[in-house]
Amino acid sequence: MNNKWIKRRKIKLDETKNHFDEMALKIYLELQVGIHTSDYDKKNGILLVEYELQKINFKTMEKLFSELGIELSNKWKEKLKRGMVKFKEQNELDNLSIKPHSCYEDPKQAHYIWQSQGSKEVDYRDFY
Repeated sequence: MNNKWIKRRKIKLDETKNHFDEMALKIYLELQVGIHTSDYDKKNGILLVEYELQKINFKTMEKLFSELGIELSNKWKEKLKRGMVKFKEQNELDNLSIKPHSCYEDPKQAHYIWQSQGSKEVDYRDFY
């Protein structure tokens, strides 16, 4: 497994609105495809989650929390952090689907193709 795709997040929950069974939450989350481990720090109201980005992303986990009735912190700092996480993850996933390319052909490859088509050898000094 490539560690590049393993993400570890500290998710701040809204402590005043969340009342749930911690063990049931842990079991439910770890049964989801892509989530490796989870733990809830009740003292600080932080959910620690480790997951594989190629199988599940933060946006999907937010939907899971919503379905379970778990509310995330609404403080602007936490909202900003979650927004950045989703932005970065979407970029990483988008980059998987893109074939790397160059504005120019590989000069060695272009020269080889040019020679293999029967072209004469050219003195490149003529071009300068």
